[in-house]
Amino acid sequence: DKLRELQGVAALRAGDQATAIALWTELARTEPFSWAAQTARARLQSVGAPLPPLIEPAQDRGTARLVPTLPPAATLLRSLGLDGDAESHLAAAEREISAPYAGREGEALCSLYGQISRGKRRYKVGVNAVSASLLRRAPSEGERWAWECLYPQPFAGGVKSLEEQHGLPRGLLHALMRQESAFDPQVVSPASAVGLMQLMPSTAKQAAAE
Repeated sequence: DKLRELQGVAALRAGDQATAIALWTELARTEPFSWAAQTARARLQSVGAPLPPLIEPAQDRGTARLVPTLPPAATLLRSLGLDGDAESHLAAAEREISAPYAGREGEALCSLYGQISRGKRRYKVGVNAVSASLLRRAPSEGERWAWECLYPQPFAGGVKSLEEQHGLPRGLLHALMRQESAFDPQVVSPASAVGLMQLMPSTAKQAAAE
């Protein structure tokens, strides 16, 4: 995608603006989340060319959204506030739990993990279950599960409270969790950074004191 964006630059400098616009437009349409696509959009704007949609419209395939039910043990654990244990219970029995949803196992698991306030296993299932092509267009109602699985919002109550308290952009904390720890609250890095946000203990202690 970076090379295609630069091909457009070369075409423009060679006096072939039409080819440059075509290259940038196609790049912005097919790789909407890439850095190169955002650069291509800026270049289109600079030459006065029309901008394609930020993302392709949804395609309604008539597929109803799955609404699976948590197994009794996971439901009990969640009701006791033991969402981490509920997540572990689901992870240990994924094949058995998803078997009734043949052909849509990934969607079923993503939906089940979405019913507990953790994101670690849900995100990992989504990485394997969701194709890149699906994310190149806006989600239909039947495809929304894929976006929610790859971009989960665990610990929603606490995160929302912190966003409001500190005036943070909505989604920033979840984006950092996704990038830094893949939503694993127990992970420790080789540099000894810990937790969802991968903080160094000394830095966290200092910031907490402030």
